[in-house]
Amino acid sequence: MLKGQLKEAEVKLGRDRFFDVLRQRELLLEPKAAVYPCTTNSQHYLPVFTNLIKGRQLTGANQVWVSDITCLRTLEGVCS
Repeated sequence: MLKGQLKEAEVKLGRDRFFDVLRQRELLLEPKAAVYPCTTNSQHYLPVFTNLIKGRQLTGANQVWVSDITCLRTLEGVCS
Protein backbone atom coordinates (compact mmCIF):
# COMPACT_ATOMS: atom_id res chain seq x y z
CA MET A 1 0.00 0.00 0.00
CA LEU A 2 2.91 2.35 0.62
CA LYS A 3 4.99 1.27 -2.36
CA GLY A 4 3.94 4.21 -4.56
CA GLN A 5 4.48 6.80 -1.84
CA LEU A 6 7.88 5.38 -0.93
CA LYS A 7 8.94 5.36 -4.58
CA GLU A 8 7.77 8.97 -4.97
CA ALA A 9 9.82 10.00 -1.95
CA GLU A 10 12.78 8.01 -3.38
CA VAL A 11 12.95 5.84 -0.28
CA LYS A 12 14.70 2.55 -0.98
CA LEU A 13 13.89 0.09 1.74
CA GLY A 14 13.74 -3.70 1.68
CA ARG A 15 11.06 -5.68 3.48
CA ASP A 16 13.24 -6.74 6.42
CA ARG A 17 14.64 -3.25 6.96
CA PHE A 18 11.11 -1.85 6.69
CA PHE A 19 9.94 -4.13 9.49
CA ASP A 20 13.00 -3.19 11.57
CA VAL A 21 12.03 0.49 11.23
CA LEU A 22 8.41 -0.25 12.19
CA ARG A 23 9.59 -2.31 15.18
CA GLN A 24 11.93 0.47 16.38
CA ARG A 25 9.06 2.95 16.29
CA GLU A 26 6.69 0.46 17.96
CA LEU A 27 4.33 0.52 14.98
CA LEU A 28 3.87 -3.24 14.64
CA LEU A 29 0.78 -4.92 16.02
CA GLU A 30 1.14 -7.46 18.80
CA PRO A 31 0.79 -11.02 17.46
CA LYS A 32 -2.50 -12.67 18.33
CA ALA A 33 -2.42 -15.71 20.56
CA ALA A 34 -3.39 -18.93 18.81
CA VAL A 35 -6.92 -20.16 19.43
CA TYR A 36 -5.57 -23.69 19.64
CA PRO A 37 -2.50 -25.11 21.41
CA CYS A 38 0.67 -25.29 19.34
CA THR A 39 2.14 -28.71 20.06
CA THR A 40 4.64 -28.99 17.21
CA ASN A 41 8.13 -27.54 17.27
CA SER A 42 9.80 -28.25 13.94
CA GLN A 43 12.94 -26.28 14.86
CA HIS A 44 14.19 -28.79 17.44
CA TYR A 45 17.62 -30.38 17.79
CA LEU A 46 16.30 -33.89 18.45
CA PRO A 47 16.77 -36.72 15.97
CA VAL A 48 14.02 -37.38 13.43
CA PHE A 49 13.44 -41.07 12.90
CA THR A 50 12.49 -42.61 9.58
CA ASN A 51 9.11 -44.24 9.00
CA LEU A 52 9.92 -47.92 9.52
CA ILE A 53 6.60 -49.24 8.19
CA LYS A 54 6.33 -47.16 5.03
CA GLY A 55 5.85 -49.45 2.06
CA ARG A 56 5.40 -52.62 4.13
CA GLN A 57 2.46 -54.92 3.52
CA LEU A 58 0.69 -55.65 6.81
CA THR A 59 -1.24 -58.89 6.92
CA GLY A 60 -2.64 -59.12 10.44
CA ALA A 61 -3.37 -57.54 13.79
CA ASN A 62 -0.64 -56.41 16.22
CA GLN A 63 2.06 -56.17 13.58
CA VAL A 64 2.38 -52.43 14.11
CA TRP A 65 1.58 -50.28 17.11
CA VAL A 66 1.43 -46.49 16.94
CA SER A 67 0.73 -43.73 19.42
CA ASP A 68 -0.47 -40.15 19.34
CA ILE A 69 -0.29 -37.19 21.68
CA THR A 70 -3.79 -35.85 22.13
CA CYS A 71 -4.49 -32.45 23.66
CA LEU A 72 -7.88 -31.73 25.20
CA ARG A 73 -9.13 -28.20 25.90
CA THR A 74 -10.91 -27.91 29.24
CA LEU A 75 -12.12 -24.99 31.35
CA GLU A 76 -8.85 -25.22 33.30
CA GLY A 77 -6.69 -25.12 30.16
CA VAL A 78 -5.15 -27.61 27.78
CA CYS A 79 -4.47 -31.17 28.97
CA SER A 80 -2.16 -33.51 27.11
